[in-house]
Amino acid sequence: MDDVHYPRRALPSSDHRQQHVRYTDTVHQFSQTHGEGSSSQSRPYKRQAPSSQSRAPQDDPEIPEKRSKNNLESDGKLDKLSKHMPPGTYTRLCTLLGIGYNEAIGFLAKFNMDYQRAMRDCLAQWKTRTGGNMDELEKFLQDAEVADLVKYIK
Repeated sequence: MDDVHYPRRALPSSDHRQQHVRYTDTVHQFSQTHGEGSSSQSRPYKRQAPSSQSRAPQDDPEIPEKRSKNNLESDGKLDKLSKHMPPGTYTRLCTLLGIGYNEAIGFLAKFNMDYQRAMRDCLAQWKTRTGGNMDELEKFLQDAEVADLVKYIK
């Protein structure tokens, strides 16, 4: 193998022990410690922390409890609604919920033609996708001509 000669570089002062470098991060730390690569391109980019004004307070212990309670309440309402949903309105309501016909039929097949469980799964999908606005669901029930079921989500 031929000897390759590279231009000489200034070594760190003799009071620093020579270090063997294995990983890129270590190389970067070594060069920063010994003053090499002083250009702005070799320095790590420091990202500023996001403004706290745009975030919800993290130390408010009441927020998760409220969300959890609201989720349980809305899940209970969706359970009741799915138990009382007539099978003849299943595909119409699924379509209004933003679930395609083929997907709705797939839920029925998944639950062996159990409309109650398939409807509950469709309602869960809708809640996950949209956040589960009960006022919006009330309008969907009216449009599906089952407005008498609104009492289960109130």
